Amino acid sequence: MALQIYAQARQEQPHPTLRQRELCGLVLIWDLHPTGRGRWEGGHFYNPESGRTYSVVTEHTSSDQLVAHVYDGFTLIGETKTLRRTRAGTSDGWC
Repeated sequence: MALQIYAQARQEQPHPTLRQRELCGLVLIWDLHPTGRGRWEGGHFYNPESGRTYSVVTEHTSSDQLVAHVYDGFTLIGETKTLRRTRAGTSDGWC
C-alpha cells in the first residue's frame, strides 16, 4: 500500500513548459511505504513552485493531519511542515 497526496491549487512553476499545466489533482507525494504505526518513509515530494523533487518521510498525527519532513540527500538537512486536510469546498482553488 502506498500513500499519495494530490495538489488542489494552481501555483507558479519556473519551467516555461510546465507553467500552463493544471495542478489540480497532480500527485505531490508518492512512493511512501509504512514503517510503523502512523509513519511512512521512502517517498518523494514534488514542489510545483520550484519544479524539484525531494525525499520525504511523514508521520500521521491525526486523521486530518500529517507532519512531512522534506529533504534533499540527508534527513538532518531539510524542512518539516504540518499538512492538514482541507474539507471539500472550503478552500480557494478547490478542484
